[in-house]
Amino acid sequence: AVIVEAEGADGTRYAAYTAILVFDPLSSGNLTNTWTGGAGSNSMPTGTNWSAGNSSWTTLVQSGTENATETRQLLIFNRASANGQFQISTTNMPNNPSVLGLRFVAASSGSPFNLTGSKRIYVGPMGIINLDSVQHFTNVAQLYTNGSQIWDAAGGPLLIGNTTHTLIRLGARGSSAPRFIPESSVLTITGNHNVTINGRIEGNGAIIKEGNGTLFLNNSTNSWSDSDWPWTPAALHETLRIHRGTVQMGSNATLANTTRVFIAQHPTATWALNDRPLVIANLNGGGTLDLANASLTLTHDFVLNSSNNSTIGMYVAPTNFRGRIQGGVSGNVVLTTRAGSQNLTTTLSGNSTFLGRVQVMSGNLIIGHSNALGAAGAGNETEVPNGPVVILNGNGMNIPETLSHNAANTVALINQRG
Repeated sequence: AVIVEAEGADGTRYAAYTAILVFDPLSSGNLTNTWTGGAGSNSMPTGTNWSAGNSSWTTLVQSGTENATETRQLLIFNRASANGQFQISTTNMPNNPSVLGLRFVAASSGSPFNLTGSKRIYVGPMGIINLDSVQHFTNVAQLYTNGSQIWDAAGGPLLIGNTTHTLIRLGARGSSAPRFIPESSVLTITGNHNVTINGRIEGNGAIIKEGNGTLFLNNSTNSWSDSDWPWTPAALHETLRIHRGTVQMGSNATLANTTRVFIAQHPTATWALNDRPLVIANLNGGGTLDLANASLTLTHDFVLNSSNNSTIGMYVAPTNFRGRIQGGVSGNVVLTTRAGSQNLTTTLSGNSTFLGRVQVMSGNLIIGHSNALGAAGAGNETEVPNGPVVILNGNGMNIPETLSHNAANTVALINQRG
């Protein structure tokens, strides 16, 4: 994966671009296998349903392992030449297939494909690409990313999994791989059309949002993080990075409380919450946070566990968010910030319009814009229920915000100019 960013003089990252460099196997026929439905059945392991014929699974299936690469193939799906076989099942396969990737090519006729079944598919570096104009479905029981890759809704939407049984796992790695090979992987979601992920996302790695489409995260048990965080490149320290387009949380969707979110300073980069409160480690960048009807808590601490679930250590993650915060509900606590174990600072510097109350539970709060704390008036106060807390007005601005605190707490208000 290649990540390029622009960084301001103050160290804040603004715009970003992600690319994964892979070869295109379409130029080599022995690396592709096209679904023909020639057997007249929807069974994926039937060799005569594929262009490679009866020998197809000799090269397609890798004995159920996840790190074999030498004979995997790119699976091609074309609606116009599928012999009416669009519901394709993995259930009768002898092993979990390991493939270079899945590609839905443009077609003028035929129904959308729906990949189903109880077997796991390991998807390699070619990822999942929809070049077609209709939405295709991948509803297999488990979908593992075998290394960093791109899921691209270039021609039409993609729907991945359902909320009841589909598992998407980042950072799948063979058990025989050396420990110095990271268990993490980068999953980049891109394209001008929407990608909906209903299944649970777990494992180790980062999700990066590119392109103008919207990524919908709908599962209530998402838990992915990055147990290799101390050894991965600094640019990947956030586990959810929004470079372009919107990441929309479903009404019941959650994230792990170890999640670090980065929203690039790009006019389309938006993280949209929904109804469910979220607790994450930190928030950085300069894009847009839309609270909608939810609340967000920043803990600034996160514990990482290794692959065998032993604790690696406690890490700290400060917040420096220069973007716009909007949405919220007046009277509700919509943003809570805690100092964490090392008394970290929260910096808010955007021209925000959100409604609702801000709670500063501990630590320092730096205000970098007169509207950084959102709307003024009743129901939109800044509260300090505990303490001690230092609130620093970095530019000596006139901030139309009501401060509410317990008289027993220590609150230092400091105005700085120059």
